[in-house]
Amino acid sequence: MAGIKVNIGADETSAILQADSTTQGALVPRMTTVQRAAIAAPATGLLVYDTDVDALFFYNGAAWRGVGSGYGSSGLIELKPKDGWPSTTNGCSAVTKHEYGTNDVDIETLDFDPDAIEYAQWTKPTPLDYDGGTMLAVFSWTAAASAGDVVWCIQGRSYANNDAIDQAWGAAQTQTDTLTAVDDVCISAATPAITIAGTPVAGEMLQVRVYRNATAGGDTLDADARLMAVGLVYTKIL
Repeated sequence: MAGIKVNIGADETSAILQADSTTQGALVPRMTTVQRAAIAAPATGLLVYDTDVDALFFYNGAAWRGVGSGYGSSGLIELKPKDGWPSTTNGCSAVTKHEYGTNDVDIETLDFDPDAIEYAQWTKPTPLDYDGGTMLAVFSWTAAASAGDVVWCIQGRSYANNDAIDQAWGAAQTQTDTLTAVDDVCISAATPAITIAGTPVAGEMLQVRVYRNATAGGDTLDADARLMAVGLVYTKIL
């Protein structure tokens, strides 16, 4: 027999470690999300149990990934205008309410000019079931005039306890969407995968920046683009 064998019945020759029991199990190290994230240079294949989210995690050589029957399903982080704000530098409009008078429908938007790049930001806690991987973004918006395309962009950074705030954003991803008609709801396709800067894990602080790349050749809408919401789609660990 090769390897360590404890109380075994039939020898499993492919196993370096084997223990057989009908009344006990194997126990891996148990720790919080913060403790897991603090492991220095984790080995590929390292396995731990995260007590904050009640899930097994393994390290795949680049990032921690959750293990579970529901692993791989999606969750949604909502970015609403009232929860965000115009950036101090080159900010979009403040939250603006628009009434559509025939049926008295009100919406709140952040409005982005057609002639200059303008920014908005949000701060959100990362959900406790977030797997720490990339995200996708979907933009819901409208415009009151003109026709053409808007180039929406988004980037983000995750902060752990004791991280300095003034750090670089992650690489921006873009999605171009067409105004279907004046005062119509436009829901974009999802962006390519957004890599969040930092070392993102569940329970951290997520900072997101959205902007309209109005100077890009593909941005042709000669009117304010009114952003109603952004949906950030992430992968759950459970």
